[in-house]
Amino acid sequence: MTQSLKKQLGAALLAAAICSAPASAFDLKGLFGGSGSSDDSGSQLENILGNIVGNVLSDKDVDPSQLEGEWVYTGPAVDFASDNALQNIGGAAAGATIEKKLEPYYKTAGLTNLQFKADRDGNFTMQMKHGTLSGTIEKGEQGYLVFNFKAFNKINIGKISARATLAVNTLSLTFDVSGLIKVMKTVSQIAGNSTFGTMVQLLESYDGLYAGFKMKKV
Repeated sequence: MTQSLKKQLGAALLAAAICSAPASAFDLKGLFGGSGSSDDSGSQLENILGNIVGNVLSDKDVDPSQLEGEWVYTGPAVDFASDNALQNIGGAAAGATIEKKLEPYYKTAGLTNLQFKADRDGNFTMQMKHGTLSGTIEKGEQGYLVFNFKAFNKINIGKISARATLAVNTLSLTFDVSGLIKVMKTVSQIAGNSTFGTMVQLLESYDGLYAGFKMKKV
């Protein structure tokens, strides 16, 4: 059996096991904090399962040329850089929760209309409400990418480690959170806009995480 088939079989078995388990098997109140409604808990559980299966089936060893095209924002993304789905169930749960927390902050910062474009040679632009980032993408080590960021085509921000996962026409692009904070602070200072402030404060509490964006191809 090929590695690809093993991954798909593992994802199917994991999904079947979770879906067939009784609701009482999941302590949703303890998992997400607070009581919450059953609808919210169900939605969160669906997001967790999607994250687990998506992590198994996605291509994580991505070459910069595979990012070629135009992509638009669909939601926040986080990554714990673990490839073992069974060991990463806790990470998937935490990831879904953090993504939910990031949503209103991304909206306030004007990131929900983000557009990302890349060519086959690894050149990219990332257009946001309050400014445009550009630069180049290099292949890093152990499946990581390295983004060389410039703000407004003139301010060199530097190199930032990134993770990209591809599945069909969807892309999850996440950055070392300390680097993402640096990018957001630079854009905020140059644009003279303070809307990134609260988002930066939240990201600072997730040191060591990779955070970014889920996108679809257009």
